[in-house]
Amino acid sequence: VQRLGRDFRMVGLMALQEADGDADDINRDVPGQAWSDSVRSDFEYANTYDVVFTADIDNDGRTETVRYTRNAAASTIQQTVWEWSRDSLGWAPPVTKTVATKVDYLMFGFVDRNEDRIPPSGYVVGAGYTLNAGERSQITAMEIIVVTKSDRQENENPQYVYLPDGTYFYDGYRREVHRFWVRGRNLSLGV
Repeated sequence: VQRLGRDFRMVGLMALQEADGDADDINRDVPGQAWSDSVRSDFEYANTYDVVFTADIDNDGRTETVRYTRNAAASTIQQTVWEWSRDSLGWAPPVTKTVATKVDYLMFGFVDRNEDRIPPSGYVVGAGYTLNAGERSQITAMEIIVVTKSDRQENENPQYVYLPDGTYFYDGYRREVHRFWVRGRNLSLGV
């Protein structure tokens, strides 16, 4: 949860050498992805359950495009990172790693500079909502909800967990709901 918060605070932070007007600057997004539109953006893709953004998340002087999504089959959160190469003027192949285990649920909410929800109607039950380019450009903060699950059932203590999109859990597992807001420090504030 702390890693997600730290990384999302960095959205929009470009490595200085990749935004200085030289020929080796980033000039496009990662090719070959369903969300690619040939234009680099702070948020390349934003959905209720899946987010792709650009930032120098590890402060190594290289800009990364980062995707966070939940792998439902393995109950994990996956982080996929593409790093910009000034030498090849392209994105390096993706590196995917598991950053959390025993995760039953991962959900994102978005707000603009007036703290109005994007989309205005809030959560969409089921498949979620995918923001368009205009909506993504207005994001200034994100709500992140992560639900973790115990290793074994505790049948004597069923627990009811209800989430904003209508998802609920009621079984013998113990769950913890981590719900927090992260404000982007490097975003355009919707201007």
